Amino acid sequence: MPTTGIFNKISNASSADLQKLESVLNYAGQNSQGQSLIHDIGVQRADLVINHSGINQTVQGPDGHVTINWDPSTAIEVVDANGKVTNYESPASNLLHEMAHAADPYLAIDVNVKDAQYDSLADKIAIERTNSIIVPLGEEARTNHSGDYVTVNNPTEHTANGLWVEVGSDGQVKSSTQPDGFNDNWGDSGSPPSDPGDPPGGGGSGGGGCVSVDSLLPGGQTAGEIRVGDTMELADERTLEGGTGAVSYSQKKLVPGFRITTESGVTLKCSDTAPIPTPEGLVLAPELLHKKVPVRRDEDGVISVAWEKVTSVESIGEIYVQHITVGDRCFWAGEKAGAYILHHNLKDSGGDDPEEPEDPWDDFQATLPVEQRSVLPAHAPAAPHAAHTDVIVVGIAHSEMHHILL
Repeated sequence: MPTTGIFNKISNASSADLQKLESVLNYAGQNSQGQSLIHDIGVQRADLVINHSGINQTVQGPDGHVTINWDPSTAIEVVDANGKVTNYESPASNLLHEMAHAADPYLAIDVNVKDAQYDSLADKIAIERTNSIIVPLGEEARTNHSGDYVTVNNPTEHTANGLWVEVGSDGQVKSSTQPDGFNDNWGDSGSPPSDPGDPPGGGGSGGGGCVSVDSLLPGGQTAGEIRVGDTMELADERTLEGGTGAVSYSQKKLVPGFRITTESGVTLKCSDTAPIPTPEGLVLAPELLHKKVPVRRDEDGVISVAWEKVTSVESIGEIYVQHITVGDRCFWAGEKAGAYILHHNLKDSGGDDPEEPEDPWDDFQATLPVEQRSVLPAHAPAAPHAAHTDVIVVGIAHSEMHHILL
């Protein structure tokens, strides 16, 4: 099934990405439910943007046109009602989930209908439609909107009966006791699962985003001093409402660095793949010039937060950064004490925050900043977590959902 016949336009795709996309469509097309969804997307004529930053997201513009963002290297946990990880669904399931959102004729309405089990009616519809396709293919169904990512090489890779299973690039079904133990040839060199920040094929480019190790945090610590179990001050990327969270992952990396400077002189050094909240959603650091970002100032015991325009973005060469996973919100960091820029979490994991009830970051965000679905180290346990920002419904100012821009 030719990919160009399904999507209106495919952007940012390497030859390997296109092979993986074709593999997913062939995988899903094995049953009538998958064929039906593929047909609906062909009618919808959605655009597809490939990324390798852990973003799985659907954006619906004011004219109704839909753009799907998909990372072909992120598998997602299946989490039960008690927060236990029972299996992993494939990256294919993430794309099918986004396609189900795109095919929802009432998406702009459904994202605002809350659902106790799935967070929103839109997520319920997308998850159940995805389940109808992948369960007959041997994947476990999701029964909620929780789960974090792990990095894999094959877009059909998932777990079943204690094994990692995939349809290889040669079309053969393979299984292994280890994730990504297949070394598939997708036109790129095969690679084992990497740190969430690593780009496909390994390396240290910090794809998940991170701040320099010498960045100062509220409370006096530097980012490089953060350890698992520490508590950090956080903020919601949309409302800037404060909170705290417990660190569940922290690791140093050497990556290309950038310095962000705002109109009032607040600065932050971070990786070239650092996702920073803006009113339009998450934007990578090199692309922030003239966009507004959240800024916090601590002066004379008073904390003030505001949106400020970025006036300078400069490349500063390779720097050491700290990948940090903490709570279910973003964290503050900056070059100077008392002046911070909000930086997105390595992953959005509802349930990590010890002082707040679980606030899942479901697949949608309307009008306000979009969260990024980030990835989890393949060896690390995950907290219950809603699917990351995945739909943006542009122009619905009253909506409070997280992952859709309509």
